[in-house]
Amino acid sequence: MDEIIEIINENLNRYVLKLEIVTNNIANIETPNYKRREIVFEDVLEEAKLQLRTSNEKHIKGIKSSYSNGKIITDQSSPSRADGNNVVLEKEIKDLNEIQLMYQSLIKMLNYVLRGRKISIGGK
Repeated sequence: MDEIIEIINENLNRYVLKLEIVTNNIANIETPNYKRREIVFEDVLEEAKLQLRTSNEKHIKGIKSSYSNGKIITDQSSPSRADGNNVVLEKEIKDLNEIQLMYQSLIKMLNYVLRGRKISIGGK
């Protein structure tokens, strides 16, 4: 598998993980003392960076983050209700909408890449 498809695949997997965390939060919205969880990738990505490969000396040199599964953190800072639960349904729904939008965008990007490859090898 080439690099662009790997990147799309890794990001799709990330959004699946995010979806699992958010749906778990929603499922536990009535569980006493449950603390919402989230998965964090951004700070993990900053820890390790690789140089981009270039095939021409005129190419711009840059950095590419390595990919990881992220880390699941428990939100202890958000205010809790009387039952000790700190899940806010509106926030979880917002996160679901973001996940859906990003996942659909990645699928469209993958389809675009694959369609371009099909055309380049003589398909229509």
